[in-house]
Amino acid sequence: MNTGRIVFRGSYDVPAFPPPHPGESPPPPEVPTPDQILEDPPCGYLLTEEQYNGPRTDGPAGLITTVAERIEAHGWRVQTRPSGYMVPLTQPERGLIPLLLDGQAAEPWVAAERLYGPPLDPRAPLPDSACGLGRGPASPDWTPSAQDLNYIPD
Repeated sequence: MNTGRIVFRGSYDVPAFPPPHPGESPPPPEVPTPDQILEDPPCGYLLTEEQYNGPRTDGPAGLITTVAERIEAHGWRVQTRPSGYMVPLTQPERGLIPLLLDGQAAEPWVAAERLYGPPLDPRAPLPDSACGLGRGPASPDWTPSAQDLNYIPD
């Protein structure tokens, strides 16, 4: 299920081990700032052909790779869409996907487009097929499209 906010940078508190063990003083917690938190997360990310299959040289030891190869190595589901490739957040590595595909992240692979679903009950799971049918919660001028109005949950 695609629920909960996304934190682009931050850490959990690490409890100290009792002395005399190493790790007596754990690292300080990294508290995320408001601009490092996405309160209304998307349901997926849309990558263009160039973002998905274009060559990249920032991989290990400067090897030429593609985002498609990296996504495949992670085992993420990808749906081909008329306008590109959609990576839904309804998969086990939901917390990692935005860190690598969202332009707001600290070290993204690409700045993919955020996709939102139609306005539904926020507690109901959104099927991957509905991802991209809305303009997103942050858009004040959102009006449902014919596609949104015709959407019937699975």
